[in-house]
Amino acid sequence: MGALLTLAVLALSAFMVYSGTYVNIVRTGPYTTPSTAFDSTTAGGQPGGTVRIYKDSTDTMLVGDVVYLARSRVHKSTTIAGYNTVAGVVVGGSATSMRGNITKAGWHDTASFAYGRVYVLTCGRAYVSADSVGLAPGTQLIPSTSVAGAVKARTTVIDTNYRVMGFTLDSAVAGAAVMARICVK
Repeated sequence: MGALLTLAVLALSAFMVYSGTYVNIVRTGPYTTPSTAFDSTTAGGQPGGTVRIYKDSTDTMLVGDVVYLARSRVHKSTTIAGYNTVAGVVVGGSATSMRGNITKAGWHDTASFAYGRVYVLTCGRAYVSADSVGLAPGTQLIPSTSVAGAVKARTTVIDTNYRVMGFTLDSAVAGAAVMARICVK
């Protein structure tokens, strides 16, 4: 019975969704729920939000990577056209024992190796990677065209208007983590 339940959960894992903070995730049958409550008193805000479980492609995914969906798997790239199907921000995965990262210190840890599973934040707050340019608070974010999986500031180029996926809540120097409010349509 346990093997059958595990098989059913694995078969549905690409489509499972839950809302809440994504730390200490607990599975109860076909449902995935958080086991810790949201703490609104945490200084600087607390990561959390709606997360989907996806299968990884051939890429090694890091916590904070911006990914897109293609052929039922998530990918990261420097090609902006791939992000027409943006999935969100990786917050955890197989390599993190399917636990979501909620600390700045855990940003850029390996979330999944090739063909693993990843938690992808679609709406909420998470740490993302600034590309080769720093970011100011309130900056609208789009996927980077110079660093795969990172974010950069939206420009006035018309191609970037429909790829805005959130905004920064803090400032960041180039290559550093920044807390962002993410909302993927």
